[in-house]
Amino acid sequence: MRITLKANGFSFEAAPSETVLDAARRAGMDLPHACRGGRCGLCAATLMEGQIDYPEGEPAAKELRVITANDVLLCRAHALSDLVLDIRPIAPAGTITFKRLPARVTRLEYLSPELAKLWLQLPRTEPLYFRAGQYLNIVLEDGQRRSYSIASGPEAPDLIELHLRRGQSGGRGAAFFDSLQLRMLLEVEGPLGEFSYAGAEADLSPRPLILLAGGTGFAPMKSILQHALTASANRTLQLYWGARSRPELYDHEWLRNAQAHYPQFNYVAVLSEQSDDLEPFMRHGLIADAVLADHADLSDLDFYAAGPPAMLQDIYSRLTAHGLPPERFHSDLPTR
Repeated sequence: MRITLKANGFSFEAAPSETVLDAARRAGMDLPHACRGGRCGLCAATLMEGQIDYPEGEPAAKELRVITANDVLLCRAHALSDLVLDIRPIAPAGTITFKRLPARVTRLEYLSPELAKLWLQLPRTEPLYFRAGQYLNIVLEDGQRRSYSIASGPEAPDLIELHLRRGQSGGRGAAFFDSLQLRMLLEVEGPLGEFSYAGAEADLSPRPLILLAGGTGFAPMKSILQHALTASANRTLQLYWGARSRPELYDHEWLRNAQAHYPQFNYVAVLSEQSDDLEPFMRHGLIADAVLADHADLSDLDFYAAGPPAMLQDIYSRLTAHGLPPERFHSDLPTR
């Protein structure tokens, strides 16, 4: 089937067995996307002509947010006929290009039975250049993919840090998590995702930068933080990390050390469960409550956020209701 993009007239072939998004990438065209799991809705395109099917069932994004009847999610849609789509392509930036590469597990740290940190060594002659905030896929033996945000900074493109949550027993994520071994060889592809912190405008902005993370949504925020601390030496930085309890703050020692080393950086942990042993950098409650308690005026702040969709929707709604300009809120899914 032939797919045509109304915006620029670009066309490409899609096999019945592949998603429209994968077919576009194979043809060298990068389209907006983030989760690749039918949840975020960022890859939604208006179907101008043709028919599609969702072989894996109706995508979750249909329930998470309003998508018009003419919108299709390209990360899950398979073409049943020639298509004409209305969606804005992404132009690749500089040396950042999509690649598929071998990667060796050089370090593996289990933080709990459900959480691990993984370091992948890529070929030194073929680094993976990326923007802070992007993610990559690990290609499994059966061709399925697992998506993980890159936690390391873009300044080290040949050694990639990932944070992995096991997921439900019986699922592909849990099976992959349980199979991890030091020195094992994997195949990765990326970088992926439109959400990122990049460019001179971000690096040179005088506005304070506020990073918001929920759970392992901390991974892309860690990448952004590492880049911003070096690229924006005079910019005030603050991270709010939300978790249920203190043990879920799996990288808080690294953050405390970063806070001690960089005077422009402040770290706040926000715990939803009550605790009697809070340290000075910890709060009870929700991330939005902590932000609003610290910042009466949101009009001159830049926010980057990652985490569960419901958390992001709630934070975005509350902060914009208190005066945050919508264009100053950047997240890994569309919230407006």
